[in-house]
Amino acid sequence: MRKGCFTLIIGLLIYFNSIAQHDNTNLSINKSGYFEMPGLNVMVFDDFYPEGHQGGLTIVQHGNRVAANGDLRLNDTPGQWQPIPKMKHKTTDTAGNHIWVNLVFPDSSRHRKGFNPIDYPDLYVNYTVHVKSEGKTVRLTVDLDRPMSSEWEQKVGFNLELYPVNLFGKSWICEEKTGIFPRQSAGPVRNGSDNEVQQVPYASGNKLTIAPESDEMRMTIESKGEPLNLFDGRINHNNGWFIVRSLVKPGVSKVLLNG
Repeated sequence: MRKGCFTLIIGLLIYFNSIAQHDNTNLSINKSGYFEMPGLNVMVFDDFYPEGHQGGLTIVQHGNRVAANGDLRLNDTPGQWQPIPKMKHKTTDTAGNHIWVNLVFPDSSRHRKGFNPIDYPDLYVNYTVHVKSEGKTVRLTVDLDRPMSSEWEQKVGFNLELYPVNLFGKSWICEEKTGIFPRQSAGPVRNGSDNEVQQVPYASGNKLTIAPESDEMRMTIESKGEPLNLFDGRINHNNGWFIVRSLVKPGVSKVLLNG
């Protein structure tokens, strides 16, 4: 399943606190090939259309899509026509409650082609996204088959996009910091090296709880490696979403998760 001599793992645990803990039903892969239990569906690279906020890791709670497009990205808050990977293979192990997908940057079929061409940088990344359910928890890891080049260290990370309309006025908790998802994007920002506005995360930490006050939307994301950063992706892109991002940690051969 894994090839090559180098494995770099980004690890996330996602807890769905909105699901009744006394319910004995656990997440399992259904006949349609995605994780399911009452009140929760988790899809893994179905309907792959990242430009339209579709594909990657997608989470639906009580019939509402709350998160999507969970995948590696080259930017904190990428726009619609910025580099996206090419999906190569998807494998489903129903008995093991495990789905994994192999992807690669760049996608040569999109590089400087078409009506809205994508300009890919000089970067090659071959990786596999693993998603496995454990009870009511999703464990996600990303394996890279080679070390990240030094110029891309601390630039490549795993992004999970949060649908903003559902979250307006809802709160978040990240370590000791709390806040509200605003209806209007208003920072925080800073001037980048190219004098363009760059987003500053609302918060950073290894554990983030989204909408703790909502019994239907409460969700906790935990990173066993690099911190989670919560961004407002609407600042530079009017079709942006809120984004949870964890960077690829440089110089680490393996990050182990303890559930």
